[in-house]
Amino acid sequence: MLVRSIVKTAGWLGGPLLQACLLMSCAGYLTLNYVGSIAAFSLKDFAFVGVVGASVLIHRLRLKSYIEHDPTVRLLETTTPAHDLDSLEYYQGARVRLGEDEVIAVLFFGTWCKSSRIALREFQKVFDQYGGAVKFVAVTQEDKTELDNYGAHGTKASYYTPLADFRFGIATETGALTKGYQLAHGISTVPHVYLIGRDDTIFWHGHPLGKFEASRETADATRRTLAYNFAAKEKAA
Repeated sequence: MLVRSIVKTAGWLGGPLLQACLLMSCAGYLTLNYVGSIAAFSLKDFAFVGVVGASVLIHRLRLKSYIEHDPTVRLLETTTPAHDLDSLEYYQGARVRLGEDEVIAVLFFGTWCKSSRIALREFQKVFDQYGGAVKFVAVTQEDKTELDNYGAHGTKASYYTPLADFRFGIATETGALTKGYQLAHGISTVPHVYLIGRDDTIFWHGHPLGKFEASRETADATRRTLAYNFAAKEKAA
């Protein structure tokens, strides 16, 4: 409770640096009470206090970058139209279309790919958080027979999850759609996620496993896409 109160107070008074200093001071005070005097501090004691401060600072800076955003600024400097999704053949789930004033998350994957199997799980985590406001679809170049075979014979693959366990749509295509998205953005591998804004342009794209922890970057980009004021841009145009 004491630490939580200190962090909360630091949030009111300043940013990550102040929070780190307050927590580092707390660690120093506790260490001082334990050893008796500053003169009795060992290198390990000083290192402990320093690590506490550095850890808090790094964590709060990362969290700050995810929490703070400007709803008038796009995540990408370029505005690239999204490719139409009408050619998709759905293996499961409801059809997703452009032109319906929706934010859409598209994951390109392959069941043969270990990273893709992990990405499907992380995509589900983002769906669990934003599925009520965003349309989700995972797209593969495998046909329906191959997906059936994956369900029947792929159970020993690492990170295997039955496709039926995923609550977002899963669709197949010939490869033309994947190629179109990849060429437009200089991407050559799967898995990869594209977020389509309400204006049917690519608002963000990136690897679905994130930089710091799985799915976090995609979830943050999804939140920012939802927060973006597309209506204001339409009026300005």
